[in-house]
Amino acid sequence: MSRARRRMSLTAYKYLKPGTIVMPNLIGKTEKEAVDTLNAARLKVNVKYGPSPRQINLKNRVMQQSVSAGSETAGPVLLTIGK
Repeated sequence: MSRARRRMSLTAYKYLKPGTIVMPNLIGKTEKEAVDTLNAARLKVNVKYGPSPRQINLKNRVMQQSVSAGSETAGPVLLTIGK
């Protein structure tokens, strides 16, 4: 008895609510890169500054973002930049 092998292809799509995006990972990006990315997506961005951890140099870079990467959001997004 012979078994024929068949290939199957599957494509998955994620549908987003209008006005939302999938949040990118901005950790480590410069403030300008991160703000430009979110402005291009038409999201409101708020920025605060905090001390950068000594073991990781994140001076002038995104240390935290209020919306997790991969999450669906319509904003606003709070970025914490290392000083």
